Amino acid sequence: MYDLANTGMIPWMVGDDFNFVSNEEEKLGRRPITNSEGFEGRKYTWWNGRTYEKCIFKILDRVLCNDKLHNIFPVVEIEHLIRSGSDHTPLSIIFKATTKKVSKPFRSLNFWIEKESFIGVVRDHWKEYFEGDISF
Repeated sequence: MYDLANTGMIPWMVGDDFNFVSNEEEKLGRRPITNSEGFEGRKYTWWNGRTYEKCIFKILDRVLCNDKLHNIFPVVEIEHLIRSGSDHTPLSIIFKATTKKVSKPFRSLNFWIEKESFIGVVRDHWKEYFEGDISF
């Protein structure tokens, strides 16, 4: 994983059960661990299946990606879905690309056509040499 993170050549994403709790906020129940960091949203992705004092929830499943992927998809949403038939919560990954502003199409107003000089101006400009994208 370290080698993949340091290559920086291609965009990448990896999601898995990393089986690692990094701080106190990522575990609920039984023996505490050190460190504490805030967290928002549905919190835990794993449950040991037990109840009451033996019940343990942890954040084990994660999605990691590099900056190249974030450059392509600036918004990546990870949703913790409803657990069903497993002790792990499935993760939904939604990629959202930013949309570029689309230039507005050319619009012609009818009063332009009524001007005496209209046809001459259009004809003269159509004859001019143009280099570049025709949409501009």
